[in-house]
Amino acid sequence: MMESLEDCIWGRSSWNAYTEELVRAIRIDEGTLLERINVVKENIGRQIREAVEQHHPRLMEQASALQNLDRVQATINREMSRMYKECEELSEKFQFEYEKLCHTTNRLEQLYALRRILVSANRCEQLVGKLGSTTELVKRSEIICELEAITTEIPSLKDLNSTREMILVSIPKLTAEARQNTASYLKSSLESLSAPLVSSCVRALNNLSSYEFEINRLLEENAKRLDGQFLQLNSSTVIAAKILPQIANQIQVSLEQYSLLSMEIITEFCERLAKIISRRVSENASYATRFVQLLSKVVSMYPTKAVQSLDQSLQPLRRAILSHSLSRMFKAVERAFEENNLANFSVEKIDSAIKEELGSVEWDTQLNREMETNVAKVLQLVAQKIEQHLVLDSSTLQMSERLSTVQVQNYALVSVAHILSLSWPEHSEPLIRISQQVREALMDVARSSVFTILLSMHYENLGDPSPYVKELCSYLRILQSHSSFLKFAGFEEVFSSFLDYVIDLFLMNSSLLRPLSSDQLSHLSLDLQYIADHGLSLYTVQSSLMLSIPQFVDAFKLPAEQLAQSKSLPFWFVVQLLISMSEETLLSPHISANWSLEEYLKWCLSHSAVDRLDFLLSLMRSYTSSVISSSRTEKRNKILVRETGVSMREIHEEDKQNNMTIEEDEEWESKRVILEIGGIMDVNAARQALNRNDSAIRRCNTENPILQISNSLFTTEWNSIIGTDMIFKLEEKQLRFVECSDVRLKAEKALVIDNDDK
Repeated sequence: MMESLEDCIWGRSSWNAYTEELVRAIRIDEGTLLERINVVKENIGRQIREAVEQHHPRLMEQASALQNLDRVQATINREMSRMYKECEELSEKFQFEYEKLCHTTNRLEQLYALRRILVSANRCEQLVGKLGSTTELVKRSEIICELEAITTEIPSLKDLNSTREMILVSIPKLTAEARQNTASYLKSSLESLSAPLVSSCVRALNNLSSYEFEINRLLEENAKRLDGQFLQLNSSTVIAAKILPQIANQIQVSLEQYSLLSMEIITEFCERLAKIISRRVSENASYATRFVQLLSKVVSMYPTKAVQSLDQSLQPLRRAILSHSLSRMFKAVERAFEENNLANFSVEKIDSAIKEELGSVEWDTQLNREMETNVAKVLQLVAQKIEQHLVLDSSTLQMSERLSTVQVQNYALVSVAHILSLSWPEHSEPLIRISQQVREALMDVARSSVFTILLSMHYENLGDPSPYVKELCSYLRILQSHSSFLKFAGFEEVFSSFLDYVIDLFLMNSSLLRPLSSDQLSHLSLDLQYIADHGLSLYTVQSSLMLSIPQFVDAFKLPAEQLAQSKSLPFWFVVQLLISMSEETLLSPHISANWSLEEYLKWCLSHSAVDRLDFLLSLMRSYTSSVISSSRTEKRNKILVRETGVSMREIHEEDKQNNMTIEEDEEWESKRVILEIGGIMDVNAARQALNRNDSAIRRCNTENPILQISNSLFTTEWNSIIGTDMIFKLEEKQLRFVECSDVRLKAEKALVIDNDDK
């Protein structure tokens, strides 16, 4: 208790808590407690005295300052009281003057309002009087507009006895009459297409704030009238024929009238009209085409944006027109192929049907353009029909003196395709494809027949003329008779090429004929002339080789020396003919190549003159090598070299001119050959890659070279040159593809021609 007493006195603990603790205490020494209290009291007193003694000077200074502050505060209070009284007096004066001003202002406002009412009433009377003497629409509308503005601004005019009747009766009546008259004038001015009067009416209606209302009313009346006329169209065909031009004319007149107003009015009218057309005009209507024709002319006279909705409403009708037109043309094609005898097919029915449908829409550029697409579809159908009826089996393609019914039908169908392709060149692709298919099939058969006939000269005795010549001329006559029934594109070019084929094939066969005596050469000369006179002359077309027939006829009569020096004859023909005129020991080209005669002829026909020249050059090298290296007698050698030497010189001259043969820089005795094609191989790199001394490098400028190794000739063929270095190796008389420094090159096949005596 004694310990917590001082804390309680100094306020560091709760007095109530200490008191409760003191009450609960069982033993208390009151004397000690009082002594302790006195001690604390003395300590507190001593501390107070010490603090007072310490701070007494400062307290004295602060007391004097507080006295000065009290004096200043008293002075300020007196001044503030005086100022408050003066402000109160001023406030009362200002309040009095303010109330006086408010009263005066109210009086002035009342006077001003009265003045406005009187002036407005006077102005209304003046305007009403002026309105009675004014007839011009715009001025009357301006007067009424001013009257309405006055009555709206000053509604109290109706409360005056002098103006009540004018405001409530006269002015509304005059306004209604003005709007009615202006609307009537607008309608009449639109009907008369008077642009100045329309402009005045528009200004007047805008002044009267009734422009949109009157325009909507006009559009609504016009739309209802047109809707009623469209309903009458479906009554009967006769009524439709009469009303349709009237409707189109009314639409055109309406658009002309609304063009005097604005493009927005035209657009709104077209939108209303488009809804009526979509609702009233059926796609299958009999008058749809005529309606689209009439309306398209009207639409084309106005900006696309303004009449876009109207044009879009015609799109379903346009599609229906195209659909019906395509259906009619398809039916015409079906009837033409069903009703007509295909041998006497009348193409005019299809052609006239197409022209009729095109002519029916020539008035519309868009329809005409889309109709062209329909024409392409029709011609595609015609091509399919022709292809279905064509018979192109081998028996039908064979030609004889008598035309079969199927052949006549085929030729007629091809002629139909040709005539239609000429009439409609823009869409003739499927027809031309059919014509080309038949043409190629017929010409393939014709070339095959000519090939077989001319090949027979090697197995028959020649005469004046020879049997094969008579057969060939007979076939050419049959082909010419068949061609008179044929019509297709490029007729002259095709038969000109065919005649060149006949002449070229004759020269090949005749120059390979062996043994070839002077009598046989004479027969060949007569045979060629006979073919020209009795076979080729039947054709009206000219070929490039027909002009050279006299030279070819004379060539069979020339001795070997003159024949070799001829500059106008093909070199391959000269070389082959000289070989055939030589001894039997000098083998023919096809025998040297180990080919059959047919294979050699087909190879020559499929290759150019340059490739033939390359082959014969390699062949002559082989002959020369054989003569030099063989054990024949010196006289024998001289004969062979003399017989072929002239041709070799001529061929080398041609080789220098064309730069297409293989270089002769060394003998081809190697067993491993590296072939450089077109100068695209690094020769040194190829030698290093092989690391062989027995390898040989050969260069050529053709993609189908002829290789000679020892006494053997080799030719290689591949799909395409896709690499740089190609290496071949001779194994068991087969030219094997060994390797390639760039493996992109792939050999397809290698043919071996052995000319060795072994």
